[in-house]
Amino acid sequence: MLTIFQARIYSLPPELLQRVFIQHRDTVYAEYDRKQRRSSSKKQSKVKPNWMTVTHVCHTWRNAALNSASLWSHIRVEFPSWTKVMLERSKDSLLTVTISHGVKSTRKHKDVKDMVSLALSQHHRLKNLVISNGDDWVIEHCIECLSGVAAPMLESVVLTADYPQPCGDLPVEFLDGGAPKLGHLALGNELPLWTSPLLSGLTSISMRMISTGRRPGGFRSSSPADFYEALARMSNLRSADFGSLFGSEFLKYKHPQRVHLPHLEDIHLQGCPETCSALLQNLLFPPSTSLDILVFDQDAPHYALPAYTAFGSSLIPCRNPASGRTPPRFQAFKIVDKSMEHKPDVTIEAWYEDVDFCERPLATQDDTKPASLRIQMSAIKGVLSMFKKVPWQGVHSLSLDANLRKCEWMVLAKLPTITTIHLPPGRSSDFLEFILSDPAMQGDDEPLKYFQNLQSINLTTVDFDFKDSHRMALLPSGGFEYHKFLQVLLLRRELELPIKRLRIFQAYNLFKDDVHALKEVVDDFYWDGMERERDNSNYYMDYWRRNDVEFA
Repeated sequence: MLTIFQARIYSLPPELLQRVFIQHRDTVYAEYDRKQRRSSSKKQSKVKPNWMTVTHVCHTWRNAALNSASLWSHIRVEFPSWTKVMLERSKDSLLTVTISHGVKSTRKHKDVKDMVSLALSQHHRLKNLVISNGDDWVIEHCIECLSGVAAPMLESVVLTADYPQPCGDLPVEFLDGGAPKLGHLALGNELPLWTSPLLSGLTSISMRMISTGRRPGGFRSSSPADFYEALARMSNLRSADFGSLFGSEFLKYKHPQRVHLPHLEDIHLQGCPETCSALLQNLLFPPSTSLDILVFDQDAPHYALPAYTAFGSSLIPCRNPASGRTPPRFQAFKIVDKSMEHKPDVTIEAWYEDVDFCERPLATQDDTKPASLRIQMSAIKGVLSMFKKVPWQGVHSLSLDANLRKCEWMVLAKLPTITTIHLPPGRSSDFLEFILSDPAMQGDDEPLKYFQNLQSINLTTVDFDFKDSHRMALLPSGGFEYHKFLQVLLLRRELELPIKRLRIFQAYNLFKDDVHALKEVVDDFYWDGMERERDNSNYYMDYWRRNDVEFA
C-alpha cells in the first residue's frame, strides 16, 4: 500500500508511469551487467534483475505496466522463465533480444536454446539482436534461427562470444529473406559473405577476429576484391572496426580504384603494419576521419605506416622523392582514446607520428587546436628520440600506455606546453615516483622544474592505501599512498604551480576526509566513487599533526 508520502507518485498519469518503468528496467539491467562484469565466472551473481515487481505495488501500477507493450519488449533470453511472459505482454511492439552473459549451467542450455528459438520466431518484429558476451553454441543457434527468413524491422545485429572457437563464415542463407533496415553489424568470430546484399545499407560495421582458428591467414571464402567491392557499396558507412582481420593476401593487392567513403567518421585497424598500410592506400575518406591503428609488430620499425597529408577531401601518401617509395612513418592521424569515452569531461585525442624518421615537429591541420599525444609501448623509443632532437611544441595533452624510467620521464617533462596528463591503470606510480624524487638526483637544482604548466591530471584504477604508512609509498598495480599524492599537490601549490583540475576513476581506499582534503587543494575535482568514512579517523588526524600539514 502506498503511503501519503508516495501519493504524488500514485497520482502520475499512466503514460508517465510507463516511461518511469522503462527507465527503471534499463537501470536494473545495467546494474546487473555491471556486477556480472566485476565478479569472476565462479562467483557470478545468481540474483535475477527482477524489475517486474512494479506490477505488484498496486492496481494502478499493474495496469500501467501491463498496458505498456514496449516495457516488455526488451527480452533477456538468459532468463528463460521470463521469455514467454514478455513475448505475450509485448504484443506487436518491436523486440530487442539480448544475451549479455554466458549460460554457465549446462542444465539451462536446452531451456535457453528453446527460448532463443521462440524469441527469434518473431523475426518479423525483431529490431535488435545483441549477443554481446554469449557462448558459441548460442551464436550458432541464433544464426540457424535467422537463416532463410526475412527481418523487415531489424536494425542491429551483434554476435560476439566470451571464448570464441575457430571462426567460420556466416551462411549464405543468413537473413536471405532481406533486412532492409539493417544499419549496424558487429561480429566477433564470424565473417560475412562480402557479396551479401545485407551489407549495402550498413552505417556501422565491426569485426574483431579474436581467434583465427582454421583461418590463420585471414579470409579464404572471400577475396580482397570482394571486400573492397563490399565497402564501395556501403555508401553511408560512418564507422568501421576491422580489428586483426586481414591476411597476407591483402598485402600486395591494389584495387583498380580507391574506394571512396565520403561519410566515414572513424575507422579502427589492428594487426600487421604493412597490411594496414596496404589497406589505407586503397581507401579514400575525409581528413576529419578519426583513424585508430594498433600495430602488433614492435620489432620492425621499417614496417611503420606511411605518412599521409590532408589534401582537400582525400588523404595522399607522402613519398620519398629520393627512393620513390613510401617512407616508414605516419603522421597527422587523429586518434581518440576509446577507453575514456564514457567518462565525463575527459577526451584524450592523439596525433601520432613515428618520430624516428621525422626531423620536424608534428603539425596539425588546425593550429588553434592543441595537439595531444598517446604513447603506446610500441612507439616509446621513437617518441623519446624525437623529443631529444626537437622539442615538440604542439603537444598539450599526454596519455601513457607504457612504463617509463626516470630518464624517460625527464625527456617528456621538459615539454613546455604539457597541461594535461592521463594515466591509465598501472601507470600512476611511475609518475608519482618521478615527481617526488630528489631534484639533485635529477641533476637539477630547481625543484619541480619539470611539467611547469601541468594543470590537469586524470588517474584511472588507483589504490590509495593509507593503512600502511610506514612502508614505501609506491604500491604495485598503479597504487600509491594518499598522503604522498596530497603532498605533491600541496608542494606544487606552494611553488605556484598548482594542479587546477583532477579526475580520479575507479579509486580504492579513498575516503570522505581524503576527498575533502583534495577539494581544498584542487579547484576542479571529480571522482566516481562513494564517500564513506574511514574506520580509524584518529589515525588520519595524527598524520597531519605529525607532519604539520596545513591547507591555508
